[in-house]
Amino acid sequence: MQSAVSQDCSLQSAGKLESVPNSPRASDSKSAIQQSATLRHPERKLSIIWEGSQFVHHSLALINRELCLQLIEGGHDLSILPFEPDQFGPEADPRFGQIAGRVRAPLARPAHVHLRHQWPFNPTPPQDGHWVIIQPWEFGCIPKDWVAVLRDRVDEIWVPSAFVRDCYIQSGIPSEKVYVVPNGTNPDRFHPNAPPLLLPKAGQASSLPGSISRDGMKGRQDACSTARKFRFLFVGGTIRRKGPDLALNAYLKSFTAADNVCLVVKDFGANTFYQGQTLEAQIRQLQSHPNAPEIVYLNQDLAPEQMPGLYTACDCLVHPYRGEGFGLPILEAMACGLPVIVTAGGAADDFATEEFAYRIPARRQSIGTKVGDLELAGQGWLLEPDLEALSNRMKFVASHPAEARLLGQRASVHVRSKWTWTHAAAAAEKRLQALAARTENPTRLRPITLPDSGRAAVNPNRGEQSVARFPSPCPSPQGEGRLIPAAEKSGRGEGRGEGEGDAGLTQRPKTETATPQPAIEVPAAGLIGSLKKAQDFAAQKKYLKAWKAALEAIKLRPFHPDAYLQMIEIALSADDERQAFLCAERLIRMTPNWEMARRVFASLKTAAEGKRSQINWTPLPKWPDRPRLSVCLIAKDEEDNIGRCLASVEPIASQIVVVDTGSKDRTVEIARQHGAEIYRFDWNDNFADARNAGHEHARGDWVLILDADEELPKESHEKLSRDMAATNVLGYRIPICNIHEAADSVTYVPRLFRNAPALFFVGRVHEQIYASVIARKAEWGMDATMGTATIMHYGYDPGLVKRKQKIQRNLRLMERAVQELPNEAALLMNYGLDLVNDGRLEEGLEKYRHAFRIMAPHPAGSILPEVRERLLTIYGVHALKAELFGEVLDVMTSRLAGDAGPTASMHFLAAVALMRMKRAAEAIPHLEACLAKRDAPTLTPPCHQVFKAGPHHLLAQCCAVIGENERAEAHFKQALVIEPETPGVLHDYAHFLHRTDRSLEALQTLHGIMAKGINDEHLWHLGSFISASKPEFAEFSVDWTEEALKHFPQHAGIRALRGEALLKGGRFSEALPFFQNSAHAQEPSARAAVLICQFAEGQTPSLAPSENEAQLSVEFVNWYRRLLAARSLEGLKKINSQIAALRKVLPRAAAMLDQALQEADPS
Repeated sequence: MQSAVSQDCSLQSAGKLESVPNSPRASDSKSAIQQSATLRHPERKLSIIWEGSQFVHHSLALINRELCLQLIEGGHDLSILPFEPDQFGPEADPRFGQIAGRVRAPLARPAHVHLRHQWPFNPTPPQDGHWVIIQPWEFGCIPKDWVAVLRDRVDEIWVPSAFVRDCYIQSGIPSEKVYVVPNGTNPDRFHPNAPPLLLPKAGQASSLPGSISRDGMKGRQDACSTARKFRFLFVGGTIRRKGPDLALNAYLKSFTAADNVCLVVKDFGANTFYQGQTLEAQIRQLQSHPNAPEIVYLNQDLAPEQMPGLYTACDCLVHPYRGEGFGLPILEAMACGLPVIVTAGGAADDFATEEFAYRIPARRQSIGTKVGDLELAGQGWLLEPDLEALSNRMKFVASHPAEARLLGQRASVHVRSKWTWTHAAAAAEKRLQALAARTENPTRLRPITLPDSGRAAVNPNRGEQSVARFPSPCPSPQGEGRLIPAAEKSGRGEGRGEGEGDAGLTQRPKTETATPQPAIEVPAAGLIGSLKKAQDFAAQKKYLKAWKAALEAIKLRPFHPDAYLQMIEIALSADDERQAFLCAERLIRMTPNWEMARRVFASLKTAAEGKRSQINWTPLPKWPDRPRLSVCLIAKDEEDNIGRCLASVEPIASQIVVVDTGSKDRTVEIARQHGAEIYRFDWNDNFADARNAGHEHARGDWVLILDADEELPKESHEKLSRDMAATNVLGYRIPICNIHEAADSVTYVPRLFRNAPALFFVGRVHEQIYASVIARKAEWGMDATMGTATIMHYGYDPGLVKRKQKIQRNLRLMERAVQELPNEAALLMNYGLDLVNDGRLEEGLEKYRHAFRIMAPHPAGSILPEVRERLLTIYGVHALKAELFGEVLDVMTSRLAGDAGPTASMHFLAAVALMRMKRAAEAIPHLEACLAKRDAPTLTPPCHQVFKAGPHHLLAQCCAVIGENERAEAHFKQALVIEPETPGVLHDYAHFLHRTDRSLEALQTLHGIMAKGINDEHLWHLGSFISASKPEFAEFSVDWTEEALKHFPQHAGIRALRGEALLKGGRFSEALPFFQNSAHAQEPSARAAVLICQFAEGQTPSLAPSENEAQLSVEFVNWYRRLLAARSLEGLKKINSQIAALRKVLPRAAAMLDQALQEADPS
């Protein structure tokens, strides 16, 4: 246990809430309820089955009780199916009698909706009604086993917070299935004037006799045996996810036994679902520590009416959760007027905003892909609140109780007016009405199993799902996965470990307090051109020797402004103004913007014909008519590439330097044939060392860095010459075109620079020289800019990548490189890309996040624009692949993105994220900006779909979602002009036509597509679905599904619709096997279809004892009605002739048909 901070805190009693002017009173809650009640206007009374616990002491049961009570009061017919044995009875609350009366009560008619809210997850479909699941989850991606059921079988998933909704969507659940139905509070019960509960002292038996009336109280402390004046409260199971260890650690860190404080811990589930997982033993041990501040531990169950008193008996709720689905105790505490200290970035963000809560910063921490025995659909995560910030906030609240109390009062008004169970029920009722309004239930009507390839929201291999389209059982064949392939492969990370990284930041703002980088030892290459010998000779007044030593330095590093400055000093020391002026002329020509050069030249200008010495100075080097180029590369076993590389630079290079790191093939022999100087280097797992070994030998005016799998095209020779002839430029970032990617896959890397002193490579992998270029160019007043020549790169060929195992090598070296340079943004970005290319997406994203955090505070001018743009693009692409849509949006709309444009790709990524978050209207401006900017030049490979149909396709979908159908159609047509035969666009356009009551047009469109030979299973499936949707298409449906099955005989969705088409056409014997052999043959709808076919064919089937006759009768009659709608007269006659046999098997169906026959006789 840590000792508390030594601090003399004068804590004031919280006092009585009545003493605060304008305090919300209990009576105010009535008006809040009356006002919120007007939110609900039931369109019709519904029949609802609600499955889940009621009279049990946990939050799931509480939520069930309150929502069921609201629905009962709203006039709906409710049947409640408890999940576990009761722990108390309806006598606990006068309202609960209504619930008890509905337990297993029969409904007057079949259920519109069957809602299930329980733990653990139950994947068994209900027999009746649209299926809704309320399923708690707090660990990031949901369990893998849940996904198929929730995605394909459940009609809707209700979640209590936007945070949990994102978790489901990121796990592959379509966004149109997941709705936020929040929790709430009862303002009549949870309010600041609730009588406080009598609390025991620390170490006493935790019996809670009840509440104490406020009448006659001297102060709230009288209601508690504990004498401490300021009481913190933690409410929840003391398991790691809820953060009780953080609350305890912060409390022990902040206070001692001398402080007038107490921490009340109300544990839940210690004897039930959290048994064996709680901190009870540790808390008991802490209570016995002599220097520990007071801790009261409560683990008994409290009746519902006692909970408000627990809150009002305390002064501040502390809930530093790592994972919550909502955080109901937080909401209840706020309603009772307590200030709350909670984690930021999680589920409670919906209501515990900065305005109403003390929020503790937290970082997201990966927990892998398993929770216990549950394998997750992706990366799981929890939040890790900042312990120091938590401790500081607890100390602040304890020492500023009046300020904290005011925050609690504001929160109480907010919660009791906006977050009641009435508001929650209004959200639930809206969804219930929408479900009941559906004409059919696809989950029960047509058992369909979608192929996995059609489900992935972003599939890194195929990505075959459209985004934000209308709800449909028919998957679209194209989507985000194909909209973003180029950018996710951009850069130097995939099989490119020896290539340099980006230079990153040019300088750090003075205000930054980042961890200092380790000192870098200057290698030999950085010391070549040293002027020490010249300075030593000058100090000895050996001026000619000093002069010659400076010239020797220039010979080694031809671009050497410091040497010419040194020679000016040498000449002036020798009283030779004329010689000094000649050096000043050369210096100003080399560095025209260097302030030092300007001053020296101005002062010597009048000395052009000044004093001369008798020294016979060695002439200055001749200024070259054409800059000399040294080409340097490192190589190992590159016999297949190095000849092409060197041949491409021979016409322009004055010197070729090859550093061989241990080749066993003909690499060295081939290099010699091209006139290269060969130097051996013993490989030491450090690319910078190998590069510097080559740079030591460079003697040209300029240095070009290549890799053996690159070449300089002939058309770039003249461009390179022009770049080298430019004045006042120290280095260039050159575009590299990756041959094995798309034509526009270009990255910019610092490869061409003057041969100046003190330039050297750093970085064990993704090595770069640009950091020293930046430092020297700033010193000499020079520029570093973009070059115009292009280098062609062949090394991304998958075969070469596999053979050299470069990714694994990169990662091994990266781990060491990041330890050496922990805060180098460009290095972290490249490390992230290598991790992603190795299939470690979440780890890669964490590196991108770190790089982003480093770059974010810097002004725009201090970051290389191509580095910033590249980080934002690949970060956004890979976060989208991970379905972190909120994170994508935050990055693409950040200030850093604003500094980068944002580019068309950034707008596109933001739009895709918004669509996946079901915010289509907000996506439209981004897509319009994407179209406006897509022809603008960029510094990193863009998303390919930006230049294709993607923006118009997504705009069409957005416009359709918000009901702007004319705009939607216009964009669909523009998309089809750009890509007229793309299945994804065609699919969504046909679906759009169907959804806008133009089903015939949709079928005509699909028919025309097939006539062009576009054979796509999703298009065939969509046509099958549309043709089955209207009775007038019945005959066409038979023909279409017959043709579809010829092409895709095993497609489950097409087979199901084929069976339906045959049945409605009266071809019962042909339809029968499609239902009998379905994967969903035992579901009521499919089973009823089998029965109706058997009866029509004169068979007399029987039911298994476990089959539900009532449900099968309903589904049987539904099929009969479809036959009626399809005018299948012969089929109906066959069924009518079997009424007597039907009565023995499905008596309810027979009775309903008798009534139907009276209404309409098909004969």
